[in-house]
Amino acid sequence: MWIVSRFFNGLSLRKGTFVHDLKSFHDIYGPIVRYSPNELSFIDGGAWQDIYGHHGSDKNFLRNPLWYRPAPNNAHTILSAGNEDHARIRRTLSHAFSERALKDQEHLYGVYIDMLIERITKCADGSPINMLDLFQFTTFDIAGDLEFGDSFGCLESGQYHPWISVMLAHFKRLIIMGSVIMMFPFLRPLVPLLVPKKIAEQRLQRFQFSQAKVGKRLDIGDDPNRADFMTYVCRYNDEKGMTRAEIEATFDILVTAGSETTASTLAATLHYLTRNPAKFQKLKIEIRSAFNDISEINLESSARLDYLTAVIREALRLAPPTPTMLPRVVPSDGAQVCGEWLPGGVRNLSSTF
Repeated sequence: MWIVSRFFNGLSLRKGTFVHDLKSFHDIYGPIVRYSPNELSFIDGGAWQDIYGHHGSDKNFLRNPLWYRPAPNNAHTILSAGNEDHARIRRTLSHAFSERALKDQEHLYGVYIDMLIERITKCADGSPINMLDLFQFTTFDIAGDLEFGDSFGCLESGQYHPWISVMLAHFKRLIIMGSVIMMFPFLRPLVPLLVPKKIAEQRLQRFQFSQAKVGKRLDIGDDPNRADFMTYVCRYNDEKGMTRAEIEATFDILVTAGSETTASTLAATLHYLTRNPAKFQKLKIEIRSAFNDISEINLESSARLDYLTAVIREALRLAPPTPTMLPRVVPSDGAQVCGEWLPGGVRNLSSTF
């Protein structure tokens, strides 16, 4: 029935069971599954390079415009931009993610990690602690400082900032629009009108807050005393770089992409460790035997802990923070994926799980 009509695909997406339904199909039918009239899912590892790799400008798989929408200011982000614009935006941002930049930013992480430990210590009296909240407080504070030059103050206040409270409005809107279009294609022109008014207002509210934060940080410019992301954008941006609108749109997305996903991964890691005490104990022994003092723990020294690395990778496998697909479209001339020839225009082509 899924092959006959996208209605069932959209219904599953709307119910929040899509990734589970798709996995059950793969369990039955194998590594390649057709789950709608014109959509395929792959779980072969080779599909990643075939679908998302670089094959030349006219051979690259384009992002499906149904899922990659521009920001409220009509500018595309690093996630939604076409291949050429994506490369231009990525090139500008790459300086902020270099090994040197990450080392320069390390002291900012430390400030908030110390605050996290302090808050956990205060709560460690035997009563339950909501670690997901604390992880999100920490990652959003770090993301705000790195990208806007200003923390959200969550760890300090012990509460979510209003911006974070409306953060999911964008994703709710995306799911509502996508599922309705799948179920009732003829309603596509009316879809914006079907999104609940509150969600639309929250999305705009969030973006306006991000615009204000970006504007305030851009006014400071290239600050040699701050190794945050915007420092590198201001330092290396030129006429071939990012426009003001693209900076606003991309940094709005980066705050969410770099914080909520990290907090979810941390929560999942802790969840599975507490369910597997022997593995938790082995990890504690590795960490505590590697350092004599907390001051010795940093990015470089932590990267040498093999079991810690394995634990993080296993948590990402069991609970990926972005479990669903990153849909692409087959180039017009067709292409091969995992040895199978696909005609041009196949949509929502993706490698999952």
